[in-house]
Amino acid sequence: MKNIIKILTLSIFVSAFLSSCGFNPPVKENSFNIAIVNSDYQDFSTILKSGLNLNSPKKLTLNILKIKETKTNASYDNSKVSNYSLGVIVEFAVYDNEKLIFEDKISDNRFLHNVNNISNSPQESLAYAEIKQDLARKIINKISKL
Repeated sequence: MKNIIKILTLSIFVSAFLSSCGFNPPVKENSFNIAIVNSDYQDFSTILKSGLNLNSPKKLTLNILKIKETKTNASYDNSKVSNYSLGVIVEFAVYDNEKLIFEDKISDNRFLHNVNNISNSPQESLAYAEIKQDLARKIINKISKL
C-alpha cells in the first residue's frame, strides 16, 4: 500500500513538473487543416503548413496578426557585445466559420554565446528559423487541444 502511494505521489509530481515547464507532448496526427489568411508572413505560413493534415475536412482559419523579431545585447566582454538574446513574438487569432475561437500571443527566444557581430549572420538566421519552427509547433499544439 505504501508503494502505491509513493508511485502515485511521484507520478503526480512528475506530471505537475512537466506541465509547469511548458512541456507538451507532440501531436501525432492533426484532425484539422488551417487556412492561413495573412500573406505578409509567407515563410511562417510555410512552416505551419508542414505540420498540418491537408486532407482533413475540418478547416479552421488562422490569422497571423503580427510577427516581431527581437535582438537584445545580453552581455559584454571588453566593451564588446559577446552574447545576444534573439526572440520572436507571434500574435494570432483562430476562427471557425468566421467565429473567433481564440486570440493569443506566444513567444520564444534563443541565447547566442561568444558572438562578435551577429547582425545578418548565418547564426542569426538559423536561430530565428529554429524559433519560428518551435512557435509553429506550439500554435499547432494549442489548436489541436480545441
